[in-house]
Amino acid sequence: MAESNELILANLIANCAGTDPDRDVLTFENGDGPDEVRTYRQLWDNGRRLANPCVAPLL
Repeated sequence: MAESNELILANLIANCAGTDPDRDVLTFENGDGPDEVRTYRQLWDNGRRLANPCVAPLL
């Protein structure tokens, strides 16, 4: 299998979700509200959830 190019954001997230899925990687600061933290697993799952409706008609 060819090595994925980690310069492509989706590949980087997929690789990290596979090796360290629960690492906090992204934090949204909400001013006076609580910060929202995302893990690699959450980024990968949400990205796939958003992409599936776009790809499904092509299959």
